[in-house]
Amino acid sequence: PATGTLLATCSLDGSVTLTDLQGTVVRHWTHTAASKDVQWHGSGEQLISGGFDKSVRVMDVNTGQVTNQFSFNEFIT
Repeated sequence: PATGTLLATCSLDGSVTLTDLQGTVVRHWTHTAASKDVQWHGSGEQLISGGFDKSVRVMDVNTGQVTNQFSFNEFIT
């Protein structure tokens, strides 16, 4: 995606949402518990999110697929 055209957010309901500048939802993923943080990968092609479900997920922005998921014994802080 073009730099500066998409906004990534996370929420206590577990959702990770990617919206465009007009507010249209482009992609949507869900953790099984509250999402704590979402960050862009340096390439701009992936999002990385952590949640209170004790997992980190790597999402492909272009395809909408979760490409990797890592589970932990503790909450992601």
